Amino acid sequence: MEVHEIFVSGDTPAWDAMTARTGGRTTPQILINEEVIGGYDELAVLNAQGVLDEKLGLESHGARETLYDVMIIGSGPAGMTAAIYSARKGLKTLVLSKDVGGQLNLSAELENYLGYSYIEAADLINRFEEHVERFDITRVIGEEVINLNIADKMKVVHTRAGNHYQGRTLIIASGKFPRSLNVPGEQRLLGKGVAYCATCDAPFYKDKVVAVVGGGNSALEAAGELHRWATHVYLVVRSTYSADDILVDRVTRLEHVESLLNYDTVEVLGEQQVTGLRVRSRLDQSDRILPVDGVFVEIGLLPNTAFVMDVLELNADGEIIVDCQTGTGVPGVFAAGDVTHIRDKQVLVAAGEGVKAALRAHEYLSWLDAELQCSLSAYAPLKWAIKRCTSRAISSSGL
Repeated sequence: MEVHEIFVSGDTPAWDAMTARTGGRTTPQILINEEVIGGYDELAVLNAQGVLDEKLGLESHGARETLYDVMIIGSGPAGMTAAIYSARKGLKTLVLSKDVGGQLNLSAELENYLGYSYIEAADLINRFEEHVERFDITRVIGEEVINLNIADKMKVVHTRAGNHYQGRTLIIASGKFPRSLNVPGEQRLLGKGVAYCATCDAPFYKDKVVAVVGGGNSALEAAGELHRWATHVYLVVRSTYSADDILVDRVTRLEHVESLLNYDTVEVLGEQQVTGLRVRSRLDQSDRILPVDGVFVEIGLLPNTAFVMDVLELNADGEIIVDCQTGTGVPGVFAAGDVTHIRDKQVLVAAGEGVKAALRAHEYLSWLDAELQCSLSAYAPLKWAIKRCTSRAISSSGL
């Protein structure tokens, strides 16, 4: 099959042609024989469902069911670190994830990762991937986990694609996803000017006016990233900044960043595309309409725990409650990273928790194997005793 790539950027004929043809405003947009597939995630789901080969005109190969020692949900810092440590222990390892990188995909750069005074998030993700690829790890990217069966020693993971995977242990490292504003116009204009990832979409707003909603580290980082492209950036903060002082100082000094403190976001305006943002002062209740082409929502994250709500204990914030050794209270099931209730949400902390989860999974499997050997050892004398009694019975019968 012939592959044809068209490189696009915002406000170009190629961009207009892509949006008209596919209806999408993010890249990549993939078509197979003129059928609009979507992006990489949609392509991966088709592959997981076993229909991608057919669409490509290739011979289909059925999936073979495998029993894994360790199944890991999530491919961010915690999940990928857990995978490396599991593989190094010689465990048959599976990684299931909707994407690669987790919340790193929502960041521009890091200045506090050990060994790097500065590194772009995309580069760190690539280094993680290169490290993981050195090991014999099965990776299924693009599938969403929707249900678990973990009550028995055999754990089963079910995905939206209709597949299920079996393993002896499970590590949940599914991270978090962006919190929405829940205001009129937000969902209707999603992908049409409303976005949750400045790192991903900032280049599409070259010479545009944008707003960033939020006052934490992610919001300030987004404003700094968008400043490189947009002509003006409104930073809408509900009360005061909650970001690191050094980040606040750096971003608020930028010439084209205008901070609006003590403002609530009321409505995203526009029909087919974002045209403005209505905000309301918390001091005098007056409304102001910001004439913007894009709105970036950066008001925090929610844990990806919908698939464990009925099977694991969660706190009031929906995070998985774990002990100091990443245990969830269910034998053989562990959790690591930002999806848990641990206080500090940092890349290094998540990676360390991934290490702990992998080591605890290995210990659990060693205990299972030892228990099995003990059971077999205890059964052997019993079989000998039964055989001996049977021999005696036969002998006494005179046969």
